[in-house]
Amino acid sequence: MKMMMNRLFGMAVLSGLAGCMALLPSVAEANGGGYTRGSAYGDILPFEMEEIGQVAMLEEDLQIDLWTSYADVKVTYKMKNTQNRPVKVRFGFPIEYTRLAEEESVRNYRVSARGSEVAARRVRQDVKPVKQEEQPFKPVSVQSTFAHPDDELEGIESWMVSELEFAPGEELDLTISCRVPHLEIHNSVSDNVDSYKTIAYRLSSAAVWNGPIRKGKITIMPRSVEADEVLVKAPANRFKREGDAWVWSFENLEPTLADDLSIAVEPDTQELGSTVVESPDSPQYSSLANRVQKRGSIWMRGLPAEGMKVTASSEQPALPPSAEGLPREFKAAGVLWDGTGERRVWGEGAAGDGTGESITFTLPAPVKLAGFHLVPGCRDLDDKPGLKEYGSVAEMEVIVNETWKKTVVFQPDNLSGRWVSLVQCPEEAKTVRMVIRKVYPGTKHDVTCISDVSFYTLLNKEPKIDPCR
Repeated sequence: MKMMMNRLFGMAVLSGLAGCMALLPSVAEANGGGYTRGSAYGDILPFEMEEIGQVAMLEEDLQIDLWTSYADVKVTYKMKNTQNRPVKVRFGFPIEYTRLAEEESVRNYRVSARGSEVAARRVRQDVKPVKQEEQPFKPVSVQSTFAHPDDELEGIESWMVSELEFAPGEELDLTISCRVPHLEIHNSVSDNVDSYKTIAYRLSSAAVWNGPIRKGKITIMPRSVEADEVLVKAPANRFKREGDAWVWSFENLEPTLADDLSIAVEPDTQELGSTVVESPDSPQYSSLANRVQKRGSIWMRGLPAEGMKVTASSEQPALPPSAEGLPREFKAAGVLWDGTGERRVWGEGAAGDGTGESITFTLPAPVKLAGFHLVPGCRDLDDKPGLKEYGSVAEMEVIVNETWKKTVVFQPDNLSGRWVSLVQCPEEAKTVRMVIRKVYPGTKHDVTCISDVSFYTLLNKEPKIDPCR
């Protein structure tokens, strides 16, 4: 029997400060019921606007920090009132429709100007113009299934609306920051899983300002994702790689739909069955050797725990059993994922927060590694209440054969783990040592943990794939 399940975990579609800027000379002069058309999306705004286009955007500085499950966004605009009279500006920052609960589509939304915070309220976008006072907001709480992320781009769900007064001819800096989850889709058929993560930013929404964006800079910075795997899919040929970052600088840009950003946070990934180890005493895919992944264009196969030696600079002695009576051990030898539901946690046992402690994996034979997956903290499925009580790794140094090195950063409170690529390492790995460089402290225990480590070997061609069951 074949089954498919698509699960939408989150959405990250951001918009620039909309050209939805409403300019009102004064509250008394507003016409009281106007809705402005004219953004690149033809939206009818659910809040009053007038004299749009009287404020110029002199500069825009946008920073998008890519973490494992979300993006932190900060954009600073230098604005100028082109009029010789005061204006009161009502502006909106659009939030895309995601079919998720209201509080999940954007977090930590902040607006500031002149060094002070500016109030913001959420206004729902209806399909037809309805006066604001007649339009109570109803949180979107339905979670549905989708076959492709384009199915999710169904328009603007709501606006974060603020008001700001400009003196005649005044220039000021306006800053908006927020956190949004990635659009993370998992499609599964039997034991096979396809997944991807994307994010978008609608620069074209600034098209209705006074004139072009005079000067702008957009920086995409991978924080806890692999920099070499991030792909700016659109706009084409605008961004340049500067170290780990992608940067686009421009002048006098009148943004159109062609300037909207589409970013693949991680490549499309397929996890498939490819049996090479037969075992009548265990499920077919209990061995990592029977699982392969295609990550972008790279094929890899799981490396089983059998024959691998694991040592650590220190180990935390076992703590008393959990409230459920379950053991809580932290032995290095048990940290490898082996296809079972057993506890797979190493906890360092040194004095202090664990900085400088390490765990070393010695492989049965030298092999070219594609990379590994791990959880940078204590993920014990049988002891969920205590997960954040333990410290987690904020930054790690990975050392292959005591020669090749790589620094890896982790998202706080990320107990779903992250992928660490070793494709750029030119050597066949004999040993892999992971050194804790920075930590996120636990709420109770002064023990920093690592969980669920699984290695993958690099394949030079597509393997034989098992048929779906």
